[in-house]
Amino acid sequence: MAIAAADVHGTQKRRQHKVTPAPLPTDMVLEIARRTDPPTLARLAAACKDLRRHITDPSFRSRRLGLRHGERFAPPSCLLRGQLVCRWDKDLYLEDNTTPAAANGAKSVVAADLFNGADDELCLPVAARGGLVLIRVINPKNHVIGAETTVRVCSAATGRSQSLAPGPAFPGHHVLLVGDGANGGGEVGRPFKVLKVGSTTSALQIQTFSSERGTWGPKTMIPSPFQTSCNSLSPKPGAYLVVGDAVYWLCRDDNSFYVFKLDISGEARLTMTKLPPSFHRECGLPRGRSVPHVLLATAWAAGSPVVLVANHGRISTWTMTTSGQTARWTDKPHVVVEYEAMERLIDGVLDRQLGTVRLEWFAEMTGVVLLSTPRYGFFWLDLQSGYIIRHYSRSLGLRTYPYEMDYLSL
Repeated sequence: MAIAAADVHGTQKRRQHKVTPAPLPTDMVLEIARRTDPPTLARLAAACKDLRRHITDPSFRSRRLGLRHGERFAPPSCLLRGQLVCRWDKDLYLEDNTTPAAANGAKSVVAADLFNGADDELCLPVAARGGLVLIRVINPKNHVIGAETTVRVCSAATGRSQSLAPGPAFPGHHVLLVGDGANGGGEVGRPFKVLKVGSTTSALQIQTFSSERGTWGPKTMIPSPFQTSCNSLSPKPGAYLVVGDAVYWLCRDDNSFYVFKLDISGEARLTMTKLPPSFHRECGLPRGRSVPHVLLATAWAAGSPVVLVANHGRISTWTMTTSGQTARWTDKPHVVVEYEAMERLIDGVLDRQLGTVRLEWFAEMTGVVLLSTPRYGFFWLDLQSGYIIRHYSRSLGLRTYPYEMDYLSL
């Protein structure tokens, strides 16, 4: 009986032994990855280092999107997930505009807990780029203007976040730059840099945090390329454009508009170009404190900068062209869209005058511009085609940033 019992026990152990299935071939996994949506791809790569290594290969990226570098934007349905929304009553959340419910006006909130601080903390978005979000964390009860604040970089795709080391003490604004690949990604899994940029009327001062080093570099002072009456030369939050290792932003003195370019690919360099007379006429010639609705964008993915102006019942653009070391702006504007095209999307209203149209943000990977109106909500403008591809209603008075789900943000 003892032998029989032992036999039964041994049989049960053999039955309980699980056979580990053989892993799928890498080629098959990559083929599955090419056919899946960005959120699912992000989750796959977050769990598999080998897959992540293949995804960070630029050749995989171009094959999956079916694009050649610099040719066109990625389709909004591929990468533009929604917008990061900040309410001044402490709520900071991500609205997912890609769900079926969102198409009918419902709000789908994603990864809200990632952006929430402690009970006495307020999380303020500074930038969203390449799937990463830059946030300032302050205590509104004890906050002093100019005091040091905590700066954090988050990935809503993976739920990872990294608080930066205590940074520069000089006043200024933070700029987020995101790199390709997984090397040097630190705690969020993707390489990035954060610039602290401050200024006087005669010089720009910058200091850079690198995820590869995990520390801030030395402070650099760069003289202004010309004398200006601008109160500040530094880029304002949400009012600048990043192309590779270059940051572009608008500066206006008493009579003219300029575009500044800060290139940090090597030794930091600051250059500027003056916008043409036709641009100033479209803006109504800047006077006093009046600010036209102006936005920087690119003509194609990581391509030449363009400046958009919303005025006179239309949205117009001017494009930067480069010849050797010389950059200049086109003299004649290109009309992207007339307000009438937007008004035709508004159903059931006899008086469909849009009123003031604001240029809120530009999604750098998909080429979508968010337009807002005081009466009829928001519109998505596909900059490359000139078509309005989406219209929806939301509460105005919110601070928003585009959130593009880049499957390399791991």
